[in-house]
Amino acid sequence: MRRVLILAVAFVLAWTTAAVAADMKIAIVNMQAIASQSEAAQDAQKKMKTTFGAEKDQLEKQANDLKKKAEDMKVQSAALSSEAKEDKKVEFIRLKRDLEDKTRAFARKVEAAEMRVRQEMAAIILKAAKEYGEKKGYTMILDGASAGVVHADKSIDVTKELLDEVNRVYRAGKK
Repeated sequence: MRRVLILAVAFVLAWTTAAVAADMKIAIVNMQAIASQSEAAQDAQKKMKTTFGAEKDQLEKQANDLKKKAEDMKVQSAALSSEAKEDKKVEFIRLKRDLEDKTRAFARKVEAAEMRVRQEMAAIILKAAKEYGEKKGYTMILDGASAGVVHADKSIDVTKELLDEVNRVYRAGKK
């Protein structure tokens, strides 16, 4: 009797699960592609280059000047007195620390700006995914990579369509 009851419960659960699964409409997207190929991402990348490009170039120039100064010190070292060598060494160390401080400050500014961009992108993508999912009647839209999906049929991959929706939402937000 107990065995029959267990089989009956198992059958009911299996049948219910199949019925629920039949009503589900699932899509898979490549979030990495959407995040890198969207108009919002491309505009953000241009803005980052515009905002930080000159400062980055200046830091690279200072680094190259510092390398040149180190090479010059090696060449001149034989001709300089020990006091002059020490003065140049102290000056070099000061310039090196100054460059390191500027580089760290620059990296922090860039990191903070990138974090803001990622948050803005996430908000745009989530809004677009929600609107697209509701419009197309999807129960779930999963990121194929982070959801641990090993295989999915190409017919449920809506990356291109969602990318178009992300671009539409981004353009609407710019106005």
